[in-house]
Order: sequence, then C-alpha cells, then structure tokens
Amino acid sequence: LAKQNAKTAHFYTMDGLRGVAAVMVVIFHRRFWIPGFEHWHGYLAVDFFFILIGFVIGHAYGERLASGRMSILDFVIARVIRLYPLIFLGAVLGTLGLVIEGIEKSWLGLVVRALVAMPLAILALPQPFLDLPFSTNQPVWSLFFEIIANLAYVALIPRLSTRTIAVATAGLGIALAAMLASSGEMNFGYEWSTMGQGLMRVAFPFTFGVLIQRLFAAGRLYVPGLPAWVLAPLLIGLLSVPVQGTKLYEMLFTILTVFILFPFLVASASNDKPSNFWMNISKISAYISYPIQST
Repeated sequence: LAKQNAKTAHFYTMDGLRGVAAVMVVIFHRRFWIPGFEHWHGYLAVDFFFILIGFVIGHAYGERLASGRMSILDFVIARVIRLYPLIFLGAVLGTLGLVIEGIEKSWLGLVVRALVAMPLAILALPQPFLDLPFSTNQPVWSLFFEIIANLAYVALIPRLSTRTIAVATAGLGIALAAMLASSGEMNFGYEWSTMGQGLMRVAFPFTFGVLIQRLFAAGRLYVPGLPAWVLAPLLIGLLSVPVQGTKLYEMLFTILTVFILFPFLVASASNDKPSNFWMNISKISAYISYPIQST
C-alpha cells in the first residue's frame, strides 16, 4: 500500500489471519481429542495475536492520541465497548459452568468460590479464589494482558518516536529471549506461577506490532505483500509444528517463529491488497475470531 493510503487502509488479509489463528487456538485446546496430536505449538497463536493487536491499535488510535484528537478516556471507552460485552458473557457462562460442576460433584466450596470470583471475572481480573487466575473463563488470560498492553500503550507509546519504539522492541526482545533461555518454551502466563512472565510475553510482540505499524504508516515497510492463500497456510504450518521436548530446540523454534516469522506475516499482510473474493473470506474470518478470543 502506498504511504498516502496508510491512514485509511483496512487490512483484510490481516483479518483473515486473525480468524485462522483463533481457530487454531480452539483446535489446540481440544488437541487431546486427536490421538497423536497432543504436543504442538498452537499456543504460540497467542503471540501472533499480540503482534497483530499492536499493529491494529497503533493504526486505529496512534495518530489521534499523539495529536490530541483523542483523549485517554476516549481510548479507554472505545476499548471497553470493543472488549467488554463478550468478556461479560464469558464470565457469566463460565461462572454458571463452575456452579453446575460444583453441584454435580457436591463441591460446595467450588460453588461458593465461583460466585465470589464472579465480580472479578466480569472485570477480566485474576480470581485468587480459584485454581487458575482465570478459571471462570480461561481464554481471558490473554485478554487480561492485552488490556494491560492497551493501557501501557495509551500512557506512553503515542508520544514516543519510532526510533525509541525500535530500541524498546529490541530491549524487550533481549529480555524475552533471556527468559526463554531459562524456561525453554513460551507456554506461560495463564498460571499463577507464571503471570509475571506473561507480562513480558505480551510486552515484546505488542511493541513489535506497534513498530511494524509505524514503519508501514511512514512508507518504510519493504516487505512483499503476500496473499492470504499463501500467508494462512504458513501460519497454520508454523503453529502445527510438533513439540520436540528438547530445551534448545524449543527455544530456537520460538525465537525463529515469534521474533522473525510472525512479524513477517503481519508486515506482509499489511502490504497485501486482496481480491474481492479473498476480501469477503477475510471478513468472515474476522467476524468469527473475536468471540473465539473472548469466550
């Protein structure tokens, strides 16, 4: 896309990839239904989402926030309207599910804890009364970190130069790579013991997504725009690679995927102009992705 079109562009190919990643998350969470398909990298779809979200937030709000045409309160209201309805629905349904489970198994404690945790679940906050931070609606763990990234963005990033964002991206990448060298893989953030790591897990890809958007808006993004029918199989292929179990392999694969290939997919999608056929497919893909991410 030409520089003069950057402000008004709609990224249909990116929408298509978002839907593909959302479906891969659903399959990953049901992987034990498929014999021999238990161990693969579908969990990295979350990190792809974080990069994509950084790009989209920067495109939708960056210039308006930096120029003062949008206030922080306006940004918060816009994000609440976007995210909250399905978070609320997921919290209600998730609480109902835990209550029914507690009644069926005569676990009165679970019923009480689920009801006590419900207000926190409605606010997409961790629930200390349950086994996992987001037991009521487990997919919300990534939305919780997305909300933190949104707040950090509105407070800091619109007023930062592209060079500063690039330096921050590099620093966060080094920190995350060091964390990976210790843990060996990046399937963390959804448990109590790894919530601190979850902050770093969102910080690097989200900031990288913002950086890609800045370069796109400035006409400095020199990545070929590949069509959705090429990018989608690449994304599926990366997420479907089996887990090998060795620490060095998992660390190197994660760095290659999250630090290099996922940003390439997002950057390439931003430069693609799909045909009307693929545009319509991408719209459908985008429509199904949001409820899958939230509930």
